[in-house]
Amino acid sequence: MANETTYALISSLLPDIYEAALMYAQETFIMPQLVTVYTDQTGMQSRKLSEYSPGTVTAGLGETTDLTPQEFDRALLSALQPAEIGTQFVITDRRLDSDDVDVMADLAQHIGYTIFRQIESDLLGQFNGFTGGSVGASATRLDWPAIFKARATLANAAVPPPYNLVLSEYQYYDLATDANIAGLSNPAPLRIRDDIQSRYYVASVGDIDVYTTSALGEADPLVGGMFNRGALALDIRRAMRIELQRDASLRATEVNATAVYGHGLRRATWGVKIISDGTAPA
Repeated sequence: MANETTYALISSLLPDIYEAALMYAQETFIMPQLVTVYTDQTGMQSRKLSEYSPGTVTAGLGETTDLTPQEFDRALLSALQPAEIGTQFVITDRRLDSDDVDVMADLAQHIGYTIFRQIESDLLGQFNGFTGGSVGASATRLDWPAIFKARATLANAAVPPPYNLVLSEYQYYDLATDANIAGLSNPAPLRIRDDIQSRYYVASVGDIDVYTTSALGEADPLVGGMFNRGALALDIRRAMRIELQRDASLRATEVNATAVYGHGLRRATWGVKIISDGTAPA
């Protein structure tokens, strides 16, 4: 009877676990908020992304010039292939009854972290596929001229703003250090210095919104990115699902979390790679 009571307790907490996991993910991970998101399909069929060809314009038409018709065709941009991911945790009756911490609250946070960090990492991994340009180099620290060169590259290619700039914590450390008035003989403008030194975060610099994430990790070279939202896509076929399965002989309950989604480049030319040394400061 005790086992049934324990399972019933976990079952009653399931909605709270789900809500807590989503809330934690929304507060911790940034990439799903910065890309084009599709939610209108289910199943595992690939999504084809396409666009119409721009066509041509004939200048200097004479009075009786007959225009030449053009085909109004769509060209394939990319394809998103969905896949399923999952993670499982086993909570024993004894642990649930005896643990000196709220194990279910910890589990809610950990499930959200595990599932959504994978989604975050998948989207960040697409930065290497940007074809709109590349600034910086390995074994070099990131600086503000590289940031504005990336912005100029996108603007010159008629990529519409605003632009999202996503960097690792160590890449942003370089920018924050350079912006500090005590750090360089040529510091950043006063407003930027004030923002960075007071909050260590720049909400926006002109039409660039700046974000940092620990999910980029630590590497040299490390690839961040500046991009328009339309450069990347997340195709959610089935949102995160949390289900319970009772294992009576083990006297425990499995907590299973799964999700089905696709991800990829939508318009590769709408993103610029930001390359620098992303290792920890000495």
